[in-house]
Amino acid sequence: MSKRAMRVIAGVVASALTCGVLVERAAAWEAGYLVGTFPGITLGLPMGANPPPGVYLTNLGNYGTDVFTGHGTAGPAGASLGEVGAKIDLGQYVPVLTWSTPWTILGATWSMTVIQPMITSSFYEPGGAIISNPAGLHNIILNPFNLSWELAPGFFGALGLDVIPPTGRISGATGLANWGQPIVTIEPRVSFSYLADGWNITSSFRFGVNTANTYTGVTDGAYLHTDLTLAKKFDKWELGAVAYGVNQIAADSNCGSKPAGYCAYGEDVALGGLAGYDFGPASVKVIVTDSVYTRNFAGGWRVYTQLAFPLWVDQPPKPFVAAKF
Repeated sequence: MSKRAMRVIAGVVASALTCGVLVERAAAWEAGYLVGTFPGITLGLPMGANPPPGVYLTNLGNYGTDVFTGHGTAGPAGASLGEVGAKIDLGQYVPVLTWSTPWTILGATWSMTVIQPMITSSFYEPGGAIISNPAGLHNIILNPFNLSWELAPGFFGALGLDVIPPTGRISGATGLANWGQPIVTIEPRVSFSYLADGWNITSSFRFGVNTANTYTGVTDGAYLHTDLTLAKKFDKWELGAVAYGVNQIAADSNCGSKPAGYCAYGEDVALGGLAGYDFGPASVKVIVTDSVYTRNFAGGWRVYTQLAFPLWVDQPPKPFVAAKF
C-alpha cells in the first residue's frame, strides 16, 4: 500500500492500487488514508500498450492481510497511532471499463478508462480485538487518456493521467472514517512494455499528488508507485514474477498539532509470482505477493485476480467487392 495505506493502520493509517467507522477513535484507525490507486493493482497488465480499438472490461480483485510496522507512537483517544502489530484484512473489487479509441495523437494510440474500486475491510488492535468494519466505494478513478507509442518492434511506451475526485463514501470527523477521501488526487503515469515473442516485461510508474483534506486541512505528501512484471507465455499459459514498491517522496503539510507520527513517511516493497491462462476472448490471471520490506506502513500478503474480456471490438471494414452477375 501507499504512504496513505501506511496510515490506513497508522492513525494517519492508510494504504492500492486502496478503513474505519471509527467515530471517536477515528484519528487512530482511518480507512480513507488509502492511496488513490491501490499498490500492485497494475501487476501483470501490459500498461505500456493499448489494446486494439474496442471496449473492454477488466475485473480486478484482491484480498490480503497487512500488519503495521512503524514508529508505534501513542495516539489519541487511548488508541495506538501506528502501533506495531495492528492488522487489517482487506478485500477489493475493481471493475475497469476501457475504451480504446480508433484515433491517434502524435502517432500514439489513445485509450480512456473509468475505474470504480469497492472495498470491504476489518481493522484489529494488536491484541486481536476488532475496531471497525468499514466498507464502501472508494473515490472513482477517471483516466481521460493513455497514449501509447510503439518505440521499437514489440517495445511500447505510454503516458497516462488519472484524476481521482472525492466521490467515495466519506464520513467521520476527518472525512476518512470510510474508504472515500475528501481530497482530489492527480496521478500522472509512465509505463513501458516489451511484448514480443510471448513476453510481457512491463514497468509502470505512478506519481501521485493530493489537494488538502477539506475536513482537516492536512495535505498528504506526494508518492511514487512502481509496478514491475516479468512474464512469459507458454501456449495458453503465462508464468512470471512481479514486484511493487510504494514510497512517499514528499513531506505532508499543515500537520499542525497532530500527534507525532501522524505525518510520517511510509514505504512498502513486495515480491510475488503470476500465473495466467488465455481462454480466447477472455483471460484470467492470479498473482500472489508478500512484503519484503515495510517502514511506517502496512505490509503483508495479498492475492490478486484478473478477468479481462472485450465487450466490443472495432473490426476494420471489409474491402468492397463488386457483385458478379
